[in-house]
Amino acid sequence: MFESSPKLQLNIKPHSELFSLLMEVHGIQSAEEYLKQGVRRCRNAVRTCSRFEEVSGSRAKEFLKQEFIEHLKGEAMSLSDTAIEVLDNALSARESLELLTRVNLLRIKGDIHRYLFEITGERRDRDNALQAYNESLLLADISLRPTEVAYMNLVCSMTSLLKSDPKNHRLAGTCKHCFQTALSLLDPFDKDSYQQTTAFLQLIRTNLVGGYHS
Repeated sequence: MFESSPKLQLNIKPHSELFSLLMEVHGIQSAEEYLKQGVRRCRNAVRTCSRFEEVSGSRAKEFLKQEFIEHLKGEAMSLSDTAIEVLDNALSARESLELLTRVNLLRIKGDIHRYLFEITGERRDRDNALQAYNESLLLADISLRPTEVAYMNLVCSMTSLLKSDPKNHRLAGTCKHCFQTALSLLDPFDKDSYQQTTAFLQLIRTNLVGGYHS
């Protein structure tokens, strides 16, 4: 697998025609999701490579593995820089964005920083993720019901960060409060909403349990 200098092929080009088309046709949320998935793929690839056991007596292959991991990290940082720049420019135009759009864009920003934190372990990336999630939650609290999809997505992202930062008791408390609030507002007579919300709550609960026991 590591016979030659690695080249990562993600088919993610921030300034490509596809990215421009997504911005034009579907708006910034779709374009940002496109970039976010590129960072996520880098994170997944780093995790996979890091699990490979060191081959005894094969320093060359170990060197190539580490070189490949560094290449993946560089790709993730490059994609993240582009995505965050576009997000910050969009979020600065507050008057032109609906609250729901701001909630979603801030969540995406938090997700990108979370992926970087999961790659680098840097406190700065964790703090940036927390800041974006907290800003998103403040807006969600005044504009959304705790059982709405956008709200549930945000809490899922926050509990995913908790899995990588299990000693963050403040974050754990916030996520638990959101979980309990949504649970108390379940409407068993609205079948579609009930099924959707319970699916989110199960995922949030799994992340909470995983975070506490990491």
